[in-house]
Amino acid sequence: MADSKRGILSNTLLSWSALAAGLTSAFIVLLMGGCEGVSEERSPLEALEDRGIDYETDAFVEAAQAGEENVVRLFISAGKEVDAARDDGITPLMRAAQAGRLSVVQALLNADANPNEHANRAFLDVGDSAEVPTHAGKTPLLFATSEGHGDVARRLVEAGADPQARTSDGETALHLGARSGLIAAVEAMLQETERPDVRDESGNTPLMQATAMERVEVVGRLLEAGASPDARNGHGETPLTIAVSHGANDLSAKLICAGADPTEGDSTAREIARERGHHEIMSVLEGDEC
Repeated sequence: MADSKRGILSNTLLSWSALAAGLTSAFIVLLMGGCEGVSEERSPLEALEDRGIDYETDAFVEAAQAGEENVVRLFISAGKEVDAARDDGITPLMRAAQAGRLSVVQALLNADANPNEHANRAFLDVGDSAEVPTHAGKTPLLFATSEGHGDVARRLVEAGADPQARTSDGETALHLGARSGLIAAVEAMLQETERPDVRDESGNTPLMQATAMERVEVVGRLLEAGASPDARNGHGETPLTIAVSHGANDLSAKLICAGADPTEGDSTAREIARERGHHEIMSVLEGDEC
């Protein structure tokens, strides 16, 4: 009787084992595409078509800007030129950098995208013409710093981006980072330059740009890095006269404490404060609060 029970139990176990083996085999066949109705692997170009995406440069740039890394990789795998530019000179790397899409930036750099490509290079000799678009001359690094993306800026520099590249009006990445007011971009660029007082075509320094936009934290960091509080631009303005013109009490005090001379400038800080009735700033200029 015991032998009979053992036989029944053994046969049951064998049946379950066979069933499990059969299910496993069927599952493997399904995964391998062996069942009827399972599609074969699609090419990158077909995968783009399946998503309703045209194999066009505009779509490539839009995917990079939106941070759609998988779509960007499909374009690259399908053979799309990684530095393909739209009619306005914008490349996928530029838009990814501007939007702060670090993983997409990395994917494009891995595919040998040029970190020093200039947008609208053909416009750079136009001069002061109104035909020059605002992004003329910008590189991916300049796009990144103009939006304050310090992590992207650092990665681009690591990949060979020129930290001294300039826009059509002579601004560097440090100028754009200072104006954006996001300290990460400024820190990234200060690590790449020994010239915190680099000037654009109008003679403006990054400190002047930060002061004009009232970026208090950036002003402090640039002063720490050795930026001159008495530099003059082509209009005879200094960081202090710019601050006083804006009625920026805190910035004026910060610049005075950093050694700014209230008698510097074509129109001095004292003259401007007096003419505009900035009495609090006058007390800062005349006082000894530092």
